[in-house]
Amino acid sequence: GTKDSQYILKSLNRRTPALKKAIAHYNDLCLRLRDILDDLGLDYPLPEPIDGQLTKLKDGISGLAASVLEDVWLTGPPVASHRWLTDAKVRSGIRAMHILDRCGEEDSRLDRESLHLLHWVR
Repeated sequence: GTKDSQYILKSLNRRTPALKKAIAHYNDLCLRLRDILDDLGLDYPLPEPIDGQLTKLKDGISGLAASVLEDVWLTGPPVASHRWLTDAKVRSGIRAMHILDRCGEEDSRLDRESLHLLHWVR
């Protein structure tokens, strides 16, 4: 009810300065990337800066909010480039390798835990 709504509003108000700072940092990085690519004479499609109004971002994952969640904006570069920039299958393979590495780490942790458990039971 009302108590929950007040708690949510209070939490949002407390986090607003950090969100605005993160948005300003993101926008600065977008502009710096644009300047670097302009200096190099490259014409990559780049992420768009975010409007500082938080109400536009909270309206769901469409428009600007969706562009923030994209993992790679560099598609179809005009010059030869690394395959991970241009090939979705390579990016998918990289993600799969990361997952495989994490699974191996988790397997090692579970082995250690089972040994500790057996040692504790004895």
